[in-house]
Amino acid sequence: MPVIITTYEMVMRDHRAFQGIQWHYIIVDEGHRLKNLHCKLIKELKSCPSSNRLLLTGTPLQNSLSELWSLLNFLLPDIFDDLDAFQSWFDFDLQEGRQLFLEEDTEKWLLSQLHKILEPFLLRRLKQDVEQALPLKRELIVYTPMSDLQKQMYTTSLLEGPIKSSWRNIKLQNLLVHLRKICNHPYLVEYPLDHHGNYLVDDDLVKASGKLVMLDRLLPALQHRGHRLLLFSQMTRMLDILQDYCSLRSYKYSRLDGSLAQKERERVISEFNEDASIFIFLLSTRAGGMGINLTSADTVLIYDSDWNPQCDLQAQDRCHRIGQKKPVLVYRFVTDKSVEITLLNRAQAKRRLEKAVFHKGVLFRLSAIGELNSLSLAKFKGKCLDEATEPLTAEELSTLIEETGHVRVISSVDGERSAF
Repeated sequence: MPVIITTYEMVMRDHRAFQGIQWHYIIVDEGHRLKNLHCKLIKELKSCPSSNRLLLTGTPLQNSLSELWSLLNFLLPDIFDDLDAFQSWFDFDLQEGRQLFLEEDTEKWLLSQLHKILEPFLLRRLKQDVEQALPLKRELIVYTPMSDLQKQMYTTSLLEGPIKSSWRNIKLQNLLVHLRKICNHPYLVEYPLDHHGNYLVDDDLVKASGKLVMLDRLLPALQHRGHRLLLFSQMTRMLDILQDYCSLRSYKYSRLDGSLAQKERERVISEFNEDASIFIFLLSTRAGGMGINLTSADTVLIYDSDWNPQCDLQAQDRCHRIGQKKPVLVYRFVTDKSVEITLLNRAQAKRRLEKAVFHKGVLFRLSAIGELNSLSLAKFKGKCLDEATEPLTAEELSTLIEETGHVRVISSVDGERSAF
C-alpha cells in the first residue's frame, strides 16, 4: 500500500490532486490545527474522500468545547454534525451574563455523559504512561510588583487614556496589549536613547521593571546551583530587552524566535544542547514552543503568559520530556494587581475545563471562558497599585528555588514581610 507523507501547506496548495484520490487512511499530526472549524486546512482535508481518519495531538482542547467539536466533526461528520446542539448538552459557560453554578449531581452527570461520548473516539496517553521514570515537574507562580515607572504608566493608561483624543477609537484589545507591555517592561513603550542615539543599556534597564528586578535576583542563585534556563516571552521585542539584559550581566545566552530560518534554528538548538556554558536560552513562546528538544535545560521561566495555556505547557515540555534526567522547575512571572491576574485566571479556567473533560476531574464551578469583550477594565482602576512592595529577602529567594506553590512578596501594614 503506497504511503504519502506531506505537509499541511501542500494539502492546501495541491488540494485538487489530493481530493481526486480515495484514501484508505488520513492521519493528521498536530491535529489541534483543525480546532478552527472555518480554517482552510480543515476545509480541504474534509474534501478528501477517506475510509478512516486519525488525529494525533497532545492538546485536543485548548480554549473551549467548540474546538473539541471541530476535531470530532472532522473525524465523524455524520455523528457530530451540530455544534449548537453539542454545546447545549454541556453548557459550562455563562448564561445571560451571569455565572452558572452547577449542582454537584448535575455537574457529575454532565461530565459522565461527555466522557461516555468521547470514550469510543479518544485514546489518551500521558508522558508518565510511557515513561514512568520521568522526573518531577514543579511550577511556581511568582507575583512581581511594579516599579515606580510602571505604576505611573499603568495608572496613566487606565485613567487618562480614554479621555485623550488619540485614545477615543482605541480598541479594548489594543489597550490590553499596551497594559501587558507595561507589565513586561516600560521600555517596550519607549526605549531611552543615549546621546549617540543608541539604546541606553544600564542598571536602569533592570530597575524599570518589577519582573526584571525579580529575574535579576533569581538568576545568580540558579546559575550558582548549576541550573540551565529556558526563558520564554510572547513578545520578540521583550526578547530584545532580555538580550540586552543578558549582555549587561555577562550571561552567555542563545536565542530562537520566528525570524530564524530552519538551518539557523537547528544550529542554535544544537549549540545550546552541546555547550553547557550557555546559561540561558531566550525563546518566543510560539516559535520555540513546539517540535524541539531542549532536555539539557532543567528550568523554565514563563516571562509572560499566553491566553492559551496549552502554548505555555508545550513550551515547558521542551525540557520536561522523555530524555530529561533532572527535576524540572517552572517559574511563571505575573505582575501583581494588573491585567495579568485576569489573564492568569482565564488560563487556569481553561485548564480546569480540559482536566474535567479528559482527566475525569471536576469543574470547580467553572465560570465562562470569555474573550476580550468579557473583560472589564474598571475592575483594575484604583485597585492595582494600592500596596507597596519591597525586594526579595534571602529567605524568600530560597523559597523560590526550593519550594512549590504561589509566591507573592508584599509589605504588610506593620512593616513585616511575608511570602506565600
